[in-house]
Amino acid sequence: MKRYRFAYLLVSLMLVLFVRPFVSGQSFSTAILDFLLLATLVAGAYTSIEQRRQFWTTAVIISIAVAARVGWHFSDSHHLLVSFLGLAIVSNGCITWFLLKSLFSSSKNTAVTQDTLFKAISIYLLLGLIWTFAYSLLEVLSPGSYSFGDQVLDGSQFDRFIGFSLTTLTTLGYGNISPATPQADSLATLQAITGQVYLAIVIARLVAIQILQGDSES
Repeated sequence: MKRYRFAYLLVSLMLVLFVRPFVSGQSFSTAILDFLLLATLVAGAYTSIEQRRQFWTTAVIISIAVAARVGWHFSDSHHLLVSFLGLAIVSNGCITWFLLKSLFSSSKNTAVTQDTLFKAISIYLLLGLIWTFAYSLLEVLSPGSYSFGDQVLDGSQFDRFIGFSLTTLTTLGYGNISPATPQADSLATLQAITGQVYLAIVIARLVAIQILQGDSES
């Protein structure tokens, strides 16, 4: 389990971000999304948490988020949806922060291994997932923050914001979804900057690790 823990996280993230939209509209699609989101949170916690206090803090946040998600399905409560989206941002943000600290800790990175690459890619996809929740939350709190042609969006339409988040993170930007308010535009701009800064810094970090590894072997 420990050996492949970052692979588990990477696979769960890829399933949420890339596979889930292909089953959208099916009767079981909501159950699949819930399962994949939970798997991502569990895998993220398992890979990133190294101290007992971190474990219990993250476990409590994840438990409340799952409870809010389940409660929203049964009651369709606006407040429960807001709670779930907010807690999802916090829990995934904590996981991302723990992984970043591990990636940039000089004492734990003496070589660029398969795990190191899986971790770096997982952090990048986590950034996309965090902003997906953030876009959904903003749309719930302020309807009309984003426009999608003639269609009406709301924060519960998670699939619609996955592609927008990833294209914004990579600064690709198809333009099918666009920010319609200054707040939405600011959030998208922040993600685009974060994505580019992360790539620049992490590549420099991996190159530095590789150079140090080469010096130590010579």
